[in-house]
Amino acid sequence: MADLFSDSNGVLINNLNITNAKDLSQQEANISFLKLSQLNDRGGIPGGKFDKDHFQEIHKALFGRIYPWAGETRADREFQGHKQSYATGEREIMVFAPYTDIDKNLKALSNQLAKENYLIGLPIDKFIDRTAFYLDQYNYTHVFREGNGRSMQAAISQLGIQAGYSIDFFSMNNKEDYNRARDLGIIRKHGAPNNNENLDELKNLLRGITRPIQTKEAEQIRNTPASTTPLLSEELARMEVKREFDVTGIRLMEIHSSLRGTEPLEVYLQRLTETRFNEKNIVQHKDSFNKVIKAVFNHSVIAPGTQDFKDAKRFEQSVLQLEKIAKGQNIGEDLKQKPKGPKLR
Repeated sequence: MADLFSDSNGVLINNLNITNAKDLSQQEANISFLKLSQLNDRGGIPGGKFDKDHFQEIHKALFGRIYPWAGETRADREFQGHKQSYATGEREIMVFAPYTDIDKNLKALSNQLAKENYLIGLPIDKFIDRTAFYLDQYNYTHVFREGNGRSMQAAISQLGIQAGYSIDFFSMNNKEDYNRARDLGIIRKHGAPNNNENLDELKNLLRGITRPIQTKEAEQIRNTPASTTPLLSEELARMEVKREFDVTGIRLMEIHSSLRGTEPLEVYLQRLTETRFNEKNIVQHKDSFNKVIKAVFNHSVIAPGTQDFKDAKRFEQSVLQLEKIAKGQNIGEDLKQKPKGPKLR
């Protein structure tokens, strides 16, 4: 599918009449980081609810001078895309939410955050844990064609200010630490019950740049009784299932050529894509997916405990849960358990 955000040479359509991708990237950084600093100084977007409207306003504030499509989501021009990362030391393919899911993901995240009263009243360790969770979920949703990292910095900085904390992304020694931490969350090497470890790097980064704001007003905000961290909503639980299906299904693609008794790779990928964009397709594709899973389990050199074997087990569980979603059934309570983390004071 064509990239409707870019011109015929693959350069993002821009207001600066720049036709070289490298030059555009430099100008984009110069302008957007200044706009980001100014937005942070103002405390963010007034009245923002961390929903679609909020993120669109952030994106327009940061990139409106650069791109005529600033504020448009990937869904507006049906852009999917994927990226490569070497955050684990190996080549990984990062996949983001189907663009058709962006609106409902943002609504689910905004509603869940509202139930937590926007993290107001949380002690710093718990605040960092929950902030990492939301940053990762917004990153997976990947609202925009370009500028997601800076848009999330603006949103998360505003979330911090409203909860009495300063989250200063500009104080990072190396911005690549931020990108690597985000990538590790998307790659998701660890499945349940150790899936919290996927966000360890992101939490460590946030610990280094998060401080209590030293004003009486901020102290009063931090001393507000905190809301109890709720179970994941049914919508977010479904989002988690689709993430597991995405990441493990794509990783099994990497070893598909060594599996016996399975369909050609291009057929497997087509089935993955059809199911990612419409979970009801799992009903007609599950037998093919189960053959891939069985081929991994029966492989002569893939032993239990290896990453490939673990991925197959996780893929197997996601197929089962996705079938429940397709049939209109509620997802198991194990997927909606309260997140682990420091206890509230």
